[in-house]
Amino acid sequence: MSVSPTSTTITGITTTPTVITSHTTSPTTSKPILSNYLKLKIDEILTTSRVLDLDNTGIFISTLDGEVIYVYNHHKLLIPASNMKLLTAAAALKYLGPDYRFETVLLVDGEVVDGTLKGNLIVRGCGDPTLVSSDWATKLSESGGSLRESHHVLDNEVLEVLAKLGIKKVDGDIIIDDYYIDKEFVHPSWEAGDLSYYYAAQVGALTVNENTVRLKVYVDSSGRVKMETAPSVAYVEVSFEGRIVKNSSEVKQKLTAVRALGTNKITVLGDVAVGTGPYYLVVTIHDPGMYFGAVLKDILQKHGIEVLGNVRRANTTGWSNAKSVGSLMSKPLAIILKDMLKESINLYAEHIMKVLGKEIVGEGSWSGGSKTIGKMLGELGISEPGIAIADGSGLSRWNRLTPYLLVKLLTAFYNDKCFYDSLPIAGVDGTLRNRMLSTSAQGNLRAKTGTLTGVSALSGYVTTRDNKVLVFSMIFNGFTVSSSTVKKSVEDSIGILLADLDTSVLT
Repeated sequence: MSVSPTSTTITGITTTPTVITSHTTSPTTSKPILSNYLKLKIDEILTTSRVLDLDNTGIFISTLDGEVIYVYNHHKLLIPASNMKLLTAAAALKYLGPDYRFETVLLVDGEVVDGTLKGNLIVRGCGDPTLVSSDWATKLSESGGSLRESHHVLDNEVLEVLAKLGIKKVDGDIIIDDYYIDKEFVHPSWEAGDLSYYYAAQVGALTVNENTVRLKVYVDSSGRVKMETAPSVAYVEVSFEGRIVKNSSEVKQKLTAVRALGTNKITVLGDVAVGTGPYYLVVTIHDPGMYFGAVLKDILQKHGIEVLGNVRRANTTGWSNAKSVGSLMSKPLAIILKDMLKESINLYAEHIMKVLGKEIVGEGSWSGGSKTIGKMLGELGISEPGIAIADGSGLSRWNRLTPYLLVKLLTAFYNDKCFYDSLPIAGVDGTLRNRMLSTSAQGNLRAKTGTLTGVSALSGYVTTRDNKVLVFSMIFNGFTVSSSTVKKSVEDSIGILLADLDTSVLT
């Protein structure tokens, strides 16, 4: 089956996310008793919930061997939200492999004389989204969080390389080479109101701290608002324009942080109550590469390595005098994908998508990533006409997939241990840790969630009481209630229903 990306115009902007292929017909039909039973039960859930737009609802359920047991608008093109990450992860495993590691290369273009680098320190990025600085990690821990398994600490690795070289001073610049992928930091379809929030962090070949800063806000003993940033670099400018109130009962507006678009000016808004907190906020930065450089320079100076020059950007490919002195290697892709799918990390998905584009079709861009995912679907023979692949995470509302396509993808990757083990488990971990608790689906159903305003999706695997593995995808668009209502009253109800099935008595 061939696949060819074609240009399409969406909301007045010409882009190239759409993949059009020949239509693939459904495989075998199910045994009548089982399919009739599921039609009765699932249709009842859909109609009695009274929360769905049924015209924009799609469900497809089959066995691993392709026996169809339930369909509802299964070829309907729908916004998949984070179910898009299933395609990104599958393409990464197919083309890069579970052992792939992102590399960040350190280079110098001068000699080290008596502890001084007589030249520039160059950092060449290749898309690693998992580096963090130690102060950012400390603030994360202070706020009750913890580092992901996929994270690795920039300070330790850079200082180790420089110590081996005996570098105690850099008399040149820190040069940021982030030309491995393009510099379209933000997808054109992402909503402007999202761009200050961590889930819409910018994408760049050099990334640190998930391209965010962490803020600690509190009222000190003198009654003044104090704000601490991690990392504490001059790259960002933070101001407070909220209110100080006497106690929590006077709080009218929740504390939030907003970054002015195209800048690194962050404004903290809302109410801070005396005697409460501290409050912890996370906000994105603008221009990941230059942020990386600012953080790196700060790290060096805090550890007694003086940098006389500035941070600047340059494409150092072909610099004959630049020699590699060390590499910072990420954890294996298998670990990164596990964090990405279980916790639904958008930044990881977008980096992987652009790296796929660079490595497979020679275009380190969203367009290149779209072509690569389209190539995978074509090779697997599971594409459908009209699907649109805009970004890697599903944050874009330009994406269009069908439940049928997702079930076929899940079926193709069922035996891939890395893929299977990376999915959230109902009632156990990831984005399903608090769902379907104390039911037959807990510890059994594995699936990727997806959520946007008016969009919810759940696609994965569940084992019935008679040990038959079912593959399912359900996508809901256009509803006006909260997504949590759809998840609980529809998705979880169907997931539990499938886990409770005994197909041996329904054949």
